[in-house]
Amino acid sequence: MYRLLLCDDNKSFLLNANGMIQRNYSDVFEVDTVSSYEDIDKTVFYDVLIMDINLQDSKRNGINVAHELLQNSKSLQVIFASLYHEY
Repeated sequence: MYRLLLCDDNKSFLLNANGMIQRNYSDVFEVDTVSSYEDIDKTVFYDVLIMDINLQDSKRNGINVAHELLQNSKSLQVIFASLYHEY
C-alpha cells in the first residue's frame, strides 16, 4: 500500500480528489488530506504528494513544501495542482 498526501487549501478539491482516489484506488493508496503545511504529519513518509502550488493560509508555497518533504524522502513523487493559469 502506498501513502498519498493531498495538500490543498480548497476543501472542495480535497473532497473530490480524495473521493475519486478512494473509489478507484482504495486498494493501492492510503490517503491523508490536509489544507495547510502546518497540518502535515512530518513523521510520516509519503510515496506520492499532490500539492497545491499556491497555499493561501501558509507562509510557504507548495513548491517550498514539496522541497522540504523531499529532504526526508528522496523517493517521493510530486504532482503539483493549481487553478492559476500562470502556474
